[in-house]
Amino acid sequence: MKEFAVLVLSGGPDTRDHIELHFREMLSPDILESLAAVLPTIARTWATRSVGVITRQAISECLPLDVQKPAYMMKPMLGVSNPARFSRGEFRVCMLLSRGLSVVGVSKELGIAEATVRSHLRSIYAKTDTANLAELVFQLVKSQGSTDEWEARSA
Repeated sequence: MKEFAVLVLSGGPDTRDHIELHFREMLSPDILESLAAVLPTIARTWATRSVGVITRQAISECLPLDVQKPAYMMKPMLGVSNPARFSRGEFRVCMLLSRGLSVVGVSKELGIAEATVRSHLRSIYAKTDTANLAELVFQLVKSQGSTDEWEARSA
């Protein structure tokens, strides 16, 4: 990678939406000028988007699998029964992630190091058979209930 550009779309104290563009070669002045013309339009479009439209569509098209689901997928993962058998720390991390906090936000909220949050995440991934943060958050939100709740979350 010889050059990259980052466009910050929106941000807050603990979260940030951005686009990273990575380039193999140095950019010519013409390409830099084109990027400078296009990126503000992308940022404006992002600011006026309908939040959650794509995700709602994807969830509505999910078909149930004919395979036996693990216990943690049949009951709400963050329910009282704790079907994934999270430790207290893991449960807290999952709860905050399901409410939209980032790893940094969870770290600040719980007063623990980011490394500790990531350690909890490794254990959580193993217990929930997820491979990354996006999959985990999707499973957490999906297991929490009805589409009415989802509508409230994505508005």
